[in-house]
Amino acid sequence: MYELIITTLVLIFVIIAIVSRKVPTIYIALIIPFVLVVAQIVPASDAFKGLGSTTTFLIVGAEVIGDACFRTGLTDVIGRTFIRYTQRLKHESVKLLFICLLAAIMSTFLSSFGVQVALLSIIIVMSKALNISKSRSVLALGYAATIGGTWSIVGTTITVMARSTYESLVPGETLRMFELTKATLPIGLAGILIFCFITSRFQPDRCGEQKVVCETEMEVTLELKKKRVITLAVFVMFVVLVALDGYTPIPAIMVTVLALMILGITKIANIKEVINAISWDVILFIVGITLLSDAMADSGLSDLIGDFMINIVGDSASPYVIIAVIAIICAFLTQLMSNSGAFAIILPILPVLAESLDIELKPLLAAAVIACSSGFCLPLAAPSYIMLADEGRLKISDWMRCGIPMVISSVVLTIILVPLIWPLT
Repeated sequence: MYELIITTLVLIFVIIAIVSRKVPTIYIALIIPFVLVVAQIVPASDAFKGLGSTTTFLIVGAEVIGDACFRTGLTDVIGRTFIRYTQRLKHESVKLLFICLLAAIMSTFLSSFGVQVALLSIIIVMSKALNISKSRSVLALGYAATIGGTWSIVGTTITVMARSTYESLVPGETLRMFELTKATLPIGLAGILIFCFITSRFQPDRCGEQKVVCETEMEVTLELKKKRVITLAVFVMFVVLVALDGYTPIPAIMVTVLALMILGITKIANIKEVINAISWDVILFIVGITLLSDAMADSGLSDLIGDFMINIVGDSASPYVIIAVIAIICAFLTQLMSNSGAFAIILPILPVLAESLDIELKPLLAAAVIACSSGFCLPLAAPSYIMLADEGRLKISDWMRCGIPMVISSVVLTIILVPLIWPLT
């Protein structure tokens, strides 16, 4: 009973801290192991065991390579090349589609927040050059970067947390680089098409004519060009080797080590830049949430929550009903808080639900990942949304007008596709 009470209090604290957004993520991450260890619910030796996991190293690799892409100006080159080829297009919806695809593809492998920050100035220039609405372009950037983050296992904190949980609960199994893409790609593309060709038409341009302020371009030297080529090669190598994990002699955890060595030897990233590129708050948050999940299972709290979820599902054996309940709950939660926060709340419940109903865990994780990434109705799902809302002068009504159809589409397609791709039994 003691362990159950303490674990419940920690869970309540995490939920309140996430919803209120008053406590920084890194403090939430540190408070979880501190309380659980001091209360003798988990041994001190297990407090930060997740730091040495393959998932943690994948996060480090993706973030350091992404930072190198930004610092060398590689992302800027991609954006400006994109502008040249899209100037020939005539219809605004098609131009918005190309903006969405650029942001989504880059966010598949790089930090979605970093992509939004790096592309924002380019998008502003692009909206002027292509004669399209700046408000719609900025909104397209935000939506597409979030969607693209679900197209690979390293694209967003949510997918990384899903992989970490699955590996810890199903020994010898993992979620491969593009395993979730089978569902996230068609669902994401559907959302992008709905925005570009339907809802964006009803979105007014609240910016009007504004003076465009461009960032000064980097001085392109021969050395910088070489760094861009090397960074691009390391980026491609990282994606390919992680995607082929298990089929090559180099395990995923060593791919990051190899990438860091190459970037270091070529002087593209020094020790300080590597350390600064890593989102330690995200890594510690994942470690803390994983630890809390274990504590919830050991204390019996997950069983109680699982029983409640089972009562909601009822006696129905329909996989569509089970997925529908998870998708709807997650989609509702993520409108009111960050995507990762919503996923962190629902994550410990999924293994218990899978065990209690004797069904597979993977489809439940896939449904939760997709639904928790559908925070399109309010500018709360990602920290960058506030920045984009300010730049595009977006109102709550703008987010709702464009976001509600996308959320409905995401939930409906999740209910249909997930049980077909990953049978629950």
